[in-house]
Amino acid sequence: MTKKQLRQTKLVPGPARIAVHKYPSGLTVNLDQLLVWARNTSNLKPVVEMLDRYPVQFDDAYLRGRSIDCQWEAMQSTDYMHTFVISVDLTRSLQAALATARKEQHTPDELDANTKKQGIVLDLVATIDPKLWKMRGNFVGALTGFHAIKTKIQVWFEDRKWLEQDWRKVSSNVSLFAEETNTWVCEEMLSVIATEVWRTK
Repeated sequence: MTKKQLRQTKLVPGPARIAVHKYPSGLTVNLDQLLVWARNTSNLKPVVEMLDRYPVQFDDAYLRGRSIDCQWEAMQSTDYMHTFVISVDLTRSLQAALATARKEQHTPDELDANTKKQGIVLDLVATIDPKLWKMRGNFVGALTGFHAIKTKIQVWFEDRKWLEQDWRKVSSNVSLFAEETNTWVCEEMLSVIATEVWRTK
């Protein structure tokens, strides 16, 4: 039996990774304004095209594992409402962090009337990285609405594509849908009529 010798190894830190964030410029429509337009536009084709083209930020992998700091702040109602969106998973992390902060942190006293008249509001503000732009609770709510609308539109297009297919070329037994759609009685009646017609011939 041989004894194993343990050796100490000095860990050498790897090179620092740098992420560059280029924020969109020249875009005057912020996210909540985009959602108002999207929810009130009946033609879904330009809506989905616009949602697909809206800028995406903070898609770096290193951000997903970072802790999110949330603090109450008094701000202008237009502050921290940005002209970009972030990924679904990061949006969910922000939602969870803000929900936890609302439960655990003491809510500040309500602003007085004079302060409110100046357009000042209270809201929780989330910080993923001190060097990146902050995101307030209302903006995270708009992010949730953005992803929900986009998902619903995609599902709607898929359903429409499925309904508009040439059912004569479908090899599956589509009569299975008869009971679900309450048309099985009609199908039986048509079958009986067809049988009677065949017998008379």
